[in-house]
Order: sequence, then C-alpha cells, then structure tokens
Amino acid sequence: MTPETKRFLRNRKLQAIVPWFGIAGLLVLMFSAFMSGFPLFLTEIGFVANLYYWTDEYNWIVQRILFNDDHIIDKKKEHLQKILLNVAIIGAIITTILLGYLRSQNFIFFSCALGIISGSYFTSRLLENFLWIIKITFTDFKKYYLLIADFTIVGTLILTILMLINKIAFIVALVVVGLLYVLEKDIISEMKKRNSKNEAGYDCIE
Repeated sequence: MTPETKRFLRNRKLQAIVPWFGIAGLLVLMFSAFMSGFPLFLTEIGFVANLYYWTDEYNWIVQRILFNDDHIIDKKKEHLQKILLNVAIIGAIITTILLGYLRSQNFIFFSCALGIISGSYFTSRLLENFLWIIKITFTDFKKYYLLIADFTIVGTLILTILMLINKIAFIVALVVVGLLYVLEKDIISEMKKRNSKNEAGYDCIE
C-alpha cells in the first residue's frame, strides 16, 4: 500500500464514523421528543442539520479538489485540506453559536436562520445537479466552483430578503428549493439506471 493510498484511507475514516454519530444522534432526538416535547426535538434537529451541512460541504470540496481520478490525494494540493478543514470547523462553530443565541431569543428567529442555512446548502446542490443533468462540463474547474459559489450567494441573498419582507414567501421559496432538489435527485437516479441498462443490458439497482 502506497503512502498516498494510506493518506486517502485515513481521510475516509471521517465518513466511516459519521453513521455511528448519526445513530447516536437519532437516539438522543427520539429521547428528547419523548421527554421534553416537540420544540426541543425540532431545535436539536436544527443543530444536527447545521453540523451535517458543514461536514458534507467539507467532504464535497475535498473530493472534488484534493483527489485525482484514482481517489489519491494530489500532493500539490494537500496543504488545502487543513485550510478547508479549519474553515469548515470555524463556520460550524460560528453558525452553531448564532443558532444557539437566536434560539434563546425566539424559536421563530432560530427557525428563520436555520431555513436560510438549509436553503443555502440545497441551493448549491441545485446548480451542481442541474449541470450534471444537462451534461455541461468545465475544462476550467475554477470557473465551475466560482459559478456554484456565485449561484449559492445569490440564492442565499434572495432567501434572506424574502425572510425579511414576507415570511410566507420565504417558506414557499424553501419548499420550492426542497422540491426541486428532490426532483433533480430522482432525475439523476433515473438517468443512471438508464445508462447502466444501456451499457450492461440490465437495470442497475442503487
């Protein structure tokens, strides 16, 4: 086993332990819902979702920037991993503190902030999935990441403005973003099944 492969495996340990944290988190959430009621249950889901968003964003960027086609870390970009990890940790801490403060003030404030964070996360995924569906590729990955970043920022600003102007429009926008995300995932899944059938002669069950 090469040193590069070992580094790759060590990095993937994070994904190996995340499901166990998820199971423990679900048990805590179920216990909280039973003992303390629905508001605390929703609050804990919000904090867990926030941490998940940052963890998933970190993994998303690492997989697309640091690893080559053979899933081996590119040594020239290896220094970026620590920077990305620090940014993800700092971002998670800041948003967690902000959510905690808003929850202490008002549950509505907490929900709105979580809605913006969730909307920002799913907005970035919307463009990525859309580009995959229409099969647009980029030879310059810098332009690809800048496009997704710009789209995410604009989407987040729109959600923030809607939240300040009209809460109902804000909720509708979040629902639309969520439905579009689910629709895109279904389309991608169906396209992958069709591609597998065309290439291998049978349906692919994911």
